Amino acid sequence: MPAYANTLPPISTSPGDSAQVWITGDGNLTSGAKTQRVALTTGSARPQGRLAMRVSFSGAPGVISLQLQTSDTDVDTDYVNEGAAITTVNATNVARAEFTNVAARFARLLATTVTNAVTATVELTA
Repeated sequence: MPAYANTLPPISTSPGDSAQVWITGDGNLTSGAKTQRVALTTGSARPQGRLAMRVSFSGAPGVISLQLQTSDTDVDTDYVNEGAAITTVNATNVARAEFTNVAARFARLLATTVTNAVTATVELTA
């Protein structure tokens, strides 16, 4: 079992579960921010490693680059980027992406770039 930076282990998600890993109360989602991580269940119950990410900004975030990161161990330096960065939001300031081939045990979001100071809600769905 990895050593956690937090006193509590990460939220565990099974297929169909969602976890909010950043909420408005966490403050602005700024460049360089990393959300909380989730532990992804493994085994035959998890279909094809699917994972969806939804980021809802309270206002226009400006230029953004959001990156899903995954790891087999819950160690900060072991997380790697999955797929292409998300760089657009829709008319209601929501960014969403689906990943169909995630085999890792942990996932989080890295906000590489967010140029406007806005709060956000980030949700990962297994």
